[in-house]
Amino acid sequence: MLRTAGGFSRRLNSVQATHRVAGFDARLHRAATYYDQRSLPLLFRVTPLCIAADPLLEARGFTREAPTDVMVAELIDPQGGDGVVVATEPNPAWLEAQEKWLGITSSEAWEATLDRSVDGPATTGFGLVLEEGAPVAAGLAVADAGWVGLFEITVDPEHRQRGLGRTMIRGLLRWGSRAGARRSYLQVLEQSSAARNMYNSLGFTVSYSYWYRRAPIAGLQACNGK
Repeated sequence: MLRTAGGFSRRLNSVQATHRVAGFDARLHRAATYYDQRSLPLLFRVTPLCIAADPLLEARGFTREAPTDVMVAELIDPQGGDGVVVATEPNPAWLEAQEKWLGITSSEAWEATLDRSVDGPATTGFGLVLEEGAPVAAGLAVADAGWVGLFEITVDPEHRQRGLGRTMIRGLLRWGSRAGARRSYLQVLEQSSAARNMYNSLGFTVSYSYWYRRAPIAGLQACNGK
C-alpha cells in the first residue's frame, strides 16, 4: 500500500509493505517511482506484518528511524476528562492551537487530512480544553469498529506539568466509549518515556512495535544503486 497525504506525517506518507518478498526489487522500484512523482521521500513503515522486508531495506542503505510502540487498552467505564469539549469538526481555535503546538508548516496538507477524516466512515472527535477562553490542551480521536484511536495529544508549553494531557486522554476515551468503542489504541515513540509512563498508568500496554526505513538518497537513485 502506497500512502500519501501531501507530506504530512511519516505514517500517512509511507509504504505499508506485506510479508511477501518475492519480486521485491521490482516492487521497490514502483514505489520509488510513485513517491518521486509526488516529490516525497521513499519511506517504508516496517511492522510485524512485513518484518522480512527489513533486512532487504537495510542492505540497500535504508536507515532506521522513529521506532514506535502501538499501545492498547480496554475501555472499562472511562472516568475523568471533565472540561474536555469534543466537537465533530475542527473549529478555528482547535486548528490554530494544534498547528502551533505541533509545529505544522504545511497547514494546507494538514487540514486536507482532517477533512478526509471527517468525511470518512469513522466518527471523529476534536477535543479541546479552554481556560479563560484560550486553548490549553487539544487532541484528536477516531472511533471505528469498536475502537477509538487517539492522536495528536498536545498541551500548551506554558501549561505543561499540570495533568492536562491526562485530562485530554480521559475526555477522549469517555467520548469514544459513548461512540460505541470498547477498546482504545495510540502510538508513542520509544524515546518518549514520560508519555509512555502516563499511558501505562492509564492502562495502556504495548501491542506491537514498528519503525521506518528511509532511502539514503532519492528513491529511484537508491533503487538503481547510484
